[in-house]
Amino acid sequence: MLKSLGLRTQLALLVAVALIPVLVLVTLSALTQRDAALAQLRSSLLAEARLAAARQQRLVDRTSYLLQSLTSAPAVKDPNLCPAYLRNLHDSHPGYVYLGLATPDGRLGCRAPDSGLQINLANQSFFRAALAGDTFAM
Repeated sequence: MLKSLGLRTQLALLVAVALIPVLVLVTLSALTQRDAALAQLRSSLLAEARLAAARQQRLVDRTSYLLQSLTSAPAVKDPNLCPAYLRNLHDSHPGYVYLGLATPDGRLGCRAPDSGLQINLANQSFFRAALAGDTFAM
């Protein structure tokens, strides 16, 4: 059958057959490199996620500590001292947008900064969770 083909055609077929293993190796190499890059990306992404989780946990811990300190401060129990105390506390913790103390019925009394608005937290899930337990709730 090959004798019926011309010399050029036979040579082209020989080159094509010789290149098949090279093409297979190049393809396998590319797939291996892609898999290695994906594994590296997964590893990097997991490390970033763990770092973000650790930062978030530190923020939660600092907030919990701040709130525990806040509840034990004598100034928060005195309506005359509370606004200035919370203002100073808010100024020394610029990462918090708002600090406030709520009464058991949900009214937000002493707060910093004071917007002057009447705010009630009774319908908020975090407030109900805080009232329901003895632990820090968000």
